Amino acid sequence: MASPGAGRAPPELPERNCGYREVEYWDQRYQGAADSAPYDWFGDFSSFRALLEPELRPEDRILVLGCGNSALSYELFLGGFPNVTSVDYSSVVVAAMQARHAHVPQLRWETMDVRKLDFPSASFDVVLEKGTLDALLAGERDPWTVSSEGVHTVDQVLSEDSDHEDFLSAIQL
Repeated sequence: MASPGAGRAPPELPERNCGYREVEYWDQRYQGAADSAPYDWFGDFSSFRALLEPELRPEDRILVLGCGNSALSYELFLGGFPNVTSVDYSSVVVAAMQARHAHVPQLRWETMDVRKLDFPSASFDVVLEKGTLDALLAGERDPWTVSSEGVHTVDQVLSEDSDHEDFLSAIQL
């Protein structure tokens, strides 16, 4: 697995963990992403393939939240899942991914804040994320006792889904 920005100095870390919620941090981090190797938080598609493939169908409309410069969307496409839309709120990385995968026009890349998705209802069958919620909740004092602000953030992300109340209840425990 390659590191972000391979071949150049690593980006400075935010002064406080809540800096991971700021688009400016990610825009700076992804400068030069078009020319750097992909980076997959928590592992690449092969790490999750055995868990995902039994749940996915080739006709599924898949949304990847906080795609960054991960290879996941492209690997899903290569794995037989052609309908993948990837969003990130860093316009820098979205432009880099559009350029990197211009040879695959079926893949869609959108600059969008996951808390304010701009898709019609029922646009997707599957939503994947591998670290986006970690970044959004980075300012939490205790990951097991999520603040009301953190719950609100998750509610914003899941507001399109009518069956998310159990998830919200679980994180409030």
